[in-house]
Parts: sequence; structure tokens; C-alpha cells
Amino acid sequence: MNSHPLIYHADSRIRFAALRPLGNAVMLHSAAADHGSRRFDILAAAPGALVTYRDGVLRVGDETLATANPIEALGRFMPQAPYHPHFRHGFIGAFGYALSAPHAPTARAANPTRLPDLIGGIYDWSIVTDHENETTTFYTRTGDAAAVWRRLQQTMRPSPEVGFTLTSGFHSELGDAAYGAAFESVMSRLLAGDCYQVNLARHFASRFEGSDHDTAWSIYRRVSAQQPAPFCAYLEFEEGVIASFSPERFLRITHDRVTSTPIKGTRPRSADPEEDLALRVALAASEKDRAENVMIVDLVRHDLGRVCRPGSIRTPSLFAVESFASVHHLVSTVTGERRPEVSSLACLAAAFPAGSITGAPKHAAMAIIDALEPVGRSFYCGAVGYVDDGGLIDTSVAIRTLVIEDGTVHCWGGGGIVADSRVDTERAEIDHKIGGLLQGVAEAASTDLSAA
Repeated sequence: MNSHPLIYHADSRIRFAALRPLGNAVMLHSAAADHGSRRFDILAAAPGALVTYRDGVLRVGDETLATANPIEALGRFMPQAPYHPHFRHGFIGAFGYALSAPHAPTARAANPTRLPDLIGGIYDWSIVTDHENETTTFYTRTGDAAAVWRRLQQTMRPSPEVGFTLTSGFHSELGDAAYGAAFESVMSRLLAGDCYQVNLARHFASRFEGSDHDTAWSIYRRVSAQQPAPFCAYLEFEEGVIASFSPERFLRITHDRVTSTPIKGTRPRSADPEEDLALRVALAASEKDRAENVMIVDLVRHDLGRVCRPGSIRTPSLFAVESFASVHHLVSTVTGERRPEVSSLACLAAAFPAGSITGAPKHAAMAIIDALEPVGRSFYCGAVGYVDDGGLIDTSVAIRTLVIEDGTVHCWGGGGIVADSRVDTERAEIDHKIGGLLQGVAEAASTDLSAA
């Protein structure tokens, strides 16, 4: 038997803490219990092969391949298995924003982290919790699952809680004045007709004293509890940790169906119920936000049209308002039927990166982003998720995402700028999106420093 039932835990973080010592541990975690996309949590560790992409070379275990399209090339190294409706074994990892370079080659700012542009592992076993059916199952590619699980249990142990101290507040290279200048540059390009929308982001960083891995785990445990999101992820590798609290699905690809749920349009939450409802209603009625959203929907339709059957692209939902811990968002859904000759990874590569975090038209917006953002995006605005052996893919957009490495916590926040945007409103939107995240980092520290 390649599967073995385990005791169901509603909080997968408890079991994951014991997996971390096995090395290269990963967790895709539906922390938002009341969100419609919440169903499966996926835990794995000790991959059969580590996967990285750096300087044009894809490395999978001991094998290497020079390629300009590592997303699609990853399929050459994936074991083949029958299609299955959820993940059991395969690739889990993160795709950095810079992987879009083959499609839109421009001069990019340097990556502020030491992590490669793609990182992950091909995992031979996983623990999958189905919250809908309240079951947890251990899956393994080879061997008797019960016996493999017993051997793993002998090496698992609880992760100790280790404190850390922030030694600085969060600082951005794109300060308020510099952001204002970059905003005006975007506006000039919009008014010149070069673009309709540009997603301009700011990078923030804070130094800390403590273990990279233990610091990251402390941060993740606190933030995922305080600000639960439907597409949380925690990926812990030797080179660093990616901790994501994303509200947005990028692509889910089944054997014949591709689904994307782009987000564009934001309002802050309020502790006052009446004011919170008013903010939600205002977002739903906002012509500006609806126009921004439909620009991205059209972009996603175009991207999917390159890999889906002609006439199959549908938009079953437009401008739905979804509420999260700190913001309300305007969310749409786009679907298509994948052409049989196009692989799942080719679909992912064709749509990467998500249009909601670039702007429209995509490549023109990306060129403006590259010219104005002084620091590279690393995994921010890339994607996090899995590729199952059977071809199923599910990924989130890496927003509300931290990269923790070399004694530094990195965070990015951005927003779409259109012709009638205002600089003060756009700055405030970034604060609404990541202010709680930065505060959560400070609260997790041994010394509480407010985000600067």
C-alpha cells in the first residue's frame, strides 16, 4: 500500500514542527478556515532531489540542464504517474519573479537575497490533510506506506521554540520621496499611452539576531495565526526560508482545466462592523477598482488563450469581494480548457508571472517596473506551490511574502497604478497590505520594534 491513514489534526503546524528537523521541510497551508479554497494542507521533507535554478542552469539533484525556460524544463525530471485530484508526491517549491526574463528580457535590479531564482524539491512522500473530510493521509511513491511512516517517526522530533531579536526597523530603498518620484514616472508613461496599469512595489528589510530557520518559523507561526490566508506556505531550505501568506491563487491546472483567480482592488478592514461593511460596499461599487480588475482579467484571458482550446476561455465570476485579515479584495475567476498537446508546466510558464502583479500590457509594464524598482523582487510576485507527478498543478501568487535569510527579513508590497491614481492613496494601499505583516514580524521578535 502506498498510503497510510494518520490521526487528523485541524492545525497542520503541530505535525509540521516535528518534520522540520528532517531537512528541506515544506508546508502548503490553508490557514483561513472560512475561505472557500480551503481544503488540503500538504507537508513534506527530506526530498529525493533538491531543485534550483541559478545563472541559467537548472539543477535537479546531481543532474544539470542549461535552459532559458526552467519552469517547463522541470518536467523532464519529474516522475510520471496517473492523474490524481490532489498532491501525493512530486515538486513543491517557489518560482522567482526573475524567471519571467525569457519572455520579457530587460535589465533587472539585483536580487537582494542569496537565494536562486527557483528553489524546491522533488518529494517522494507527503502528509496530506483534507479538512473537508477531516482526514490525514501519508503517501509514498515507493514502499509500504505504514513501514515508511514508522521509520520517519523514529527521526522526527519537536522543533524547539527559539527567540530572535530585531536589530533595526524595516527600511526601504524606495523611501516616500523616492516612491513619489517613481510614481510620477509611471504616470508619465501611462499618459503617454505606453501602459494602462503598472504594479509598482517597494522592498523593505530588517536585520535580526538569531537562527535564520528558527526565526522564520517563529514569524510564520505568529503571522499565520494572526493573519490567516487561504494560500499560506512555509518553505525551509538551507539557503533560506520563504514564508508566504497569499490571498491569491495564480494557476490551478488539472488534466484539462486551467483556473486563475486574479486580485485587483483593495480596501482596508475596520474593527468597527458598520465601517467595515461600508468599506466593502465601496470597493464593490468602485468604478476605478472594477476597471483595474477587468484590465487584469483581459490580460489573464490573453495568457490562457495561448495554451487553451479556442473558445474555451470563460469568466464565471467578476468583481467578487473577498475579505481577509487586514483588507478587502476584488477577485475575479478566469477558466479555460488546456489543449492536450500542451503540458501543465508549459501552461504555467506561458502565464508566468501573474498579470495582477505586473500590469497591462504585461511586458511593457514589466519593463517600466525593472527601470524604476531599485531592488529585485526575489520570490515576491513569483509563485509558490506544487506540481504533482500526475500533472496536477496548484500555485499561489507570492504576495504578502517574506524571504528570511542571512540575518535579514525581506518583504515587498505593491499596488496597481492607473491614470487616475493618487500617490498618497497608493502608498496607503501598500501599508494596508503589508503593515500587519511587518507588525507581526516585530511582535514575534524578542524585542518589539515597530515597522518604519
